Amino acid sequence: HTITLKDTGTGKVTEVGRYLELPAKTALPNTMEVQHMLPSNRSARNYSLLYDTKMHLAHYFAYPLYKDLMASGNRTNDWQYDPSIQRGFQPNLLGGSYVGNFSRGHQLPSADRSASRELNRTTFYFSNMVPQNQKHNGGIWSNLEGQVRNLANSVDTLYVVTGVGFDDTNYKYTRDNSGMACPIPDYFYKVVVWRDRQERWHSKAWCIPHKGFSGKPDNYKTTLSEMETKTGFDFFPRLNDVTVLDN
Repeated sequence: HTITLKDTGTGKVTEVGRYLELPAKTALPNTMEVQHMLPSNRSARNYSLLYDTKMHLAHYFAYPLYKDLMASGNRTNDWQYDPSIQRGFQPNLLGGSYVGNFSRGHQLPSADRSASRELNRTTFYFSNMVPQNQKHNGGIWSNLEGQVRNLANSVDTLYVVTGVGFDDTNYKYTRDNSGMACPIPDYFYKVVVWRDRQERWHSKAWCIPHKGFSGKPDNYKTTLSEMETKTGFDFFPRLNDVTVLDN
């Protein structure tokens, strides 16, 4: 979809102290907003997340994606605790994955931050992990991640929110390596926006259920507004959700 900037009377976006990709703050209980800067440039953002200290996972990751961050190689597999979050709030995934057939599923993909080993390590924090069936993780979800990177390579900057959700409060659980109960997401989603050479804004969105591990990501295309209704988050609040074109 094409969307337009909010009208400030000046034709420019008012700087409100929050990055374009960040959802509007939501008063969710037991959550903390965490920001990481690039290891190579502490004045430039790497990513932000909304972390739930009771559910031991992030509701979403929000980040810019562009070519300079995605050089090939440099995957570290350096699993570690997020230094910005108390360890007791994070799952213990040292030396192994979640119990059962659930992998340490990245929300921010390793390949989205592969320009250097130091940068790549920031994707292996346990705050970035959620229990994900490996067939889902290595199949349809991996395909979508690659599709999003291809899109990022074709534009100046892609603004991304990727997250997980639950259909109700009747959670299903697995456990970490210390026996702590960790809820299993019911669905995974991505919403992205970018600006074309004519200064028009576009969006795409996908919501893939955490079941049935075949098919194509575009079978699960949705819209930005539908994902806002489903999740309760106001995505890209500095943009107006005025639909002009489907993408």
